[in-house]
Amino acid sequence: MVLSLHQDKLFENILFQTILNTIPIGLFIFEADGKISITNGEAKRIFAGAVSPESIYDFSKYKVCRPETGEPMEPDWLADQVLLHGREIKGAIIEIERFDGTTTTITLSGAPVENDSGRITGAVVAVEEITEHIKAQKLLRDREKQLGQELETAKLLQDVSTKLIQANNIDLLYDQILETAMMLLRSDYTCFQLFKPERGAEGELYLLRHRGFNESDVKAWKWITPHSRSSCGMALKTRRRVVFPDVTQCDYMAGGIYLDAYLKIGIRAVQTTPLLSRDGTIIGMFSTYWRKPHELTESEIRILDVLARQAADLIERTQTEQALRRSEERYRNLARKLQEADRRKDEFLGVLSHEIRNPLTSIMLCLTLLSKAEAGSDQAAKAMEIMDRQVKQLSRLVDDLLDITRITRGKIEIKK
Repeated sequence: MVLSLHQDKLFENILFQTILNTIPIGLFIFEADGKISITNGEAKRIFAGAVSPESIYDFSKYKVCRPETGEPMEPDWLADQVLLHGREIKGAIIEIERFDGTTTTITLSGAPVENDSGRITGAVVAVEEITEHIKAQKLLRDREKQLGQELETAKLLQDVSTKLIQANNIDLLYDQILETAMMLLRSDYTCFQLFKPERGAEGELYLLRHRGFNESDVKAWKWITPHSRSSCGMALKTRRRVVFPDVTQCDYMAGGIYLDAYLKIGIRAVQTTPLLSRDGTIIGMFSTYWRKPHELTESEIRILDVLARQAADLIERTQTEQALRRSEERYRNLARKLQEADRRKDEFLGVLSHEIRNPLTSIMLCLTLLSKAEAGSDQAAKAMEIMDRQVKQLSRLVDDLLDITRITRGKIEIKK
């Protein structure tokens, strides 16, 4: 009988412990003196370490803080709250550092156990690990923040695109692209350069516009060749984006005048993106600079691509408009010259018609004289001489007139 009761009691204890161990929440049952009388597997896992707690006072050995502020909590805060003052704790979120150096975030609830007279005879504490939940919440908040930033970025880029279509002040558009780049990329300086293919054997870059620099700062790169030991020079040579996350660690710039110029200004990182026309021809460069070492993120690379496309479109549009204005001016000058030539032609024809009339009048008078003079007389000879001279003059005038006609019709070439 005694053995049977003992076996029943043992079975009940095993069953009770098995039930406790299946619960996904850590449980501690403390006696009045703080000693742990019952716990389960999840509680042991959460507080795993070289030393397992045996008493409520052992929890003071763990580093405990409030995760929202990082403020450390009093060592015996749990014992003081539950056993000493008999207060309930509901869903307190705390962060603990285990003895193996790992940290975890838990929710903790606890309540005192009282007898009929109200004396505290123990306490029950439940803990649940929420580290992954906290991480998921943080990830969600970070993602929401990122989406908000991406939306704001998209609005700013769309605003630039809209102004590229609507606005006429090219200088203001250049400035807006530069300012947008500095804001979205958090850079300290930025600039545009135009490619001048007519300069030198391989073309050079001319500093068109900049932000953040003093005029004295940019003298060193007013003109850049493909062989300049700078990010712009390398980008011009390779026709590809160049990124120097830390110019002091860049072998390409080491010992060059441009590294000295960068460091004098305070530049530690730089990127240069080629500006390409729609047919792939290089038309300029777009550079941003930072005072601290800087690695481009994927988001920043996408922003750079959009801004570079906008800048290239603006430069190409400007160059097209300038070429159109030059062409229109050439046509206007040509039209003026043609009008002047036409006026002079009319004047010449007017003079020519008068000059033709004079020899014709002389010839008609000589013909009248010949009709009355005797053949072989001096009068007849004189008239024939005059007629011969006037006919030759008339022939020259007719030749001039024919030349004018041929010029007008484009049938002869006038050599200077």
